[in-house]
Amino acid sequence: MNQYFNLNRTINLCKRQLLINRQTLLVGMGTISALMLVITILSAYFKLSSISQLTDWNLTLIFICGFTFTSMFFSEFRNTPKAIFYLTLPVSNIERLFVAWILTSPVLVLVSSIILFVINVLGIIITTGNYENIQPFFNAEYFHSILKYMLIQPIFLLGSVVFKKNNFLKTVLTIIITFLILILYSMLNTRIFLGAIGTQTFQINLGLNTSIGNSIFSYSWMLLSPFFLIVTYFKIKEKEL
Repeated sequence: MNQYFNLNRTINLCKRQLLINRQTLLVGMGTISALMLVITILSAYFKLSSISQLTDWNLTLIFICGFTFTSMFFSEFRNTPKAIFYLTLPVSNIERLFVAWILTSPVLVLVSSIILFVINVLGIIITTGNYENIQPFFNAEYFHSILKYMLIQPIFLLGSVVFKKNNFLKTVLTIIITFLILILYSMLNTRIFLGAIGTQTFQINLGLNTSIGNSIFSYSWMLLSPFFLIVTYFKIKEKEL
């Protein structure tokens, strides 16, 4: 098996993965879409919250579902016969990784955006009684949220390969523990080298420099996301051994 990228093999693998996961995808997306639509219509009709606030909540719900689906993508590795069959498919590991990433990131984002747009339009029409008050949906804030999802998503793809059970929960727990360790390590170093004043300064900066923190977060994940994809590739390769 050559390790180069072939478009025909990639398309066939995409079709296979969609066919295998069609029930999970249809039931999951259908349930989430129906839930978001009902909440949006009720909130818009009774004026419980604004459409923009609902969009944020709906995005959060979709992102959680996206991370969950990503964590389940390589579920065939949990079953030995299925894993053997999957690894003997006439595709390269690069193609396996690419298909997993494109289906759980760009494709999922595109489909979710269409669903959210339709739900948003319905909510506005129900609220105002006409479609002339529809505001631009795809703004800078929306794309920033999408970028965050696409940057974080590769770590859940890695968790799908690394963990054998409860992939989503274990990945989330790993992220939380890692961030806690980093925060405690930073505070400890600040305390040691700068004393109590340094600790207070660290806490103040942690609370005030939100924009700087968001920038650091984005740039850090821009570097870490390719790293997680590379590690995922080698973890898939290990499964062949």
